[in-house]
Amino acid sequence: MLELIRERLSALHEDEEGLTVVEVVLLIALIVLPIVLILILFGKDIKAFIANMWNNTKKEATELQSGGMTGSSGS
Repeated sequence: MLELIRERLSALHEDEEGLTVVEVVLLIALIVLPIVLILILFGKDIKAFIANMWNNTKKEATELQSGGMTGSSGS
């Protein structure tokens, strides 16, 4: 009985598949957690920046469609 337990524990110790899974989960966590923290801390600023850029792009597209870029400093 004791020998069977030793064999099973030895086999479990030699199995590295579980260790690989833990390493992959930790690696994913190290990538995802900083991204989530950045989005939590700066989400409103990022949203405002993207909205501002989108509005500027739409404004410039409208100006180009209406016959040129008015108000821009060109030659």
